[in-house]
Amino acid sequence: MRADTIDVAVQLRRMSAQRWSFAFAAVVAATAAPIVTSSAAGSGQSPFVLALVVGLAVTSIAQPDSHVAVAIPVVVVWHWIASTGASTTGWALVVALCLFAFHTIVALMATTPARATIDHRSLSRWLRRSLAVGLATVGVWLLVLLVDQRQLAGSALVTATGFIVALSLMVALVAPRRSEPPTEWSRHDRRNGHGRIADDHQEPPRSAKVAQRSATSHSRIHRSRYA
Repeated sequence: MRADTIDVAVQLRRMSAQRWSFAFAAVVAATAAPIVTSSAAGSGQSPFVLALVVGLAVTSIAQPDSHVAVAIPVVVVWHWIASTGASTTGWALVVALCLFAFHTIVALMATTPARATIDHRSLSRWLRRSLAVGLATVGVWLLVLLVDQRQLAGSALVTATGFIVALSLMVALVAPRRSEPPTEWSRHDRRNGHGRIADDHQEPPRSAKVAQRSATSHSRIHRSRYA
């Protein structure tokens, strides 16, 4: 237990300034979920649930590539069912968006080293795709609210059609543009895990140039020897 605590502290110390902002946003989103749940139920906040969620959130941002973050929606959903269980209230949408924000931030942190800084283009693409998923979530909640208020009879065909339409719109919004080439890592230090996601038009490292010239020279020697 002590070794795990030390490892979490080391990971937190290594984080870049940008990563600290991601961590703050993730903890706020995770903490807001049980608070909103208690507000929807009209009851007092459970200190145990709040402390558990905050502890899991801090552990998740320190070790984003672990499975600790999966426990947060389990705890929040259990808290929601035990407290209110309502599915069409606006508070349910807020809790869902909080959980989505937490998980998408942790997923982004899991794809980069602790000291990495993500370039503006990649961050903008991530924000655009996350916004598309958030809007799709709002759209589905509005559809459920409409069906509930009008007391419409359930239809598997209508549900499947709506799901396909929402999924198609989301894919169209998050699909990468052809004009945006993929980003590359540059100046990655394997000794301390320090790296920065560079711009797409950044010049390749010197080692790559030397390796390319060496390969070209060997190819020329081979052709001249057997000509």
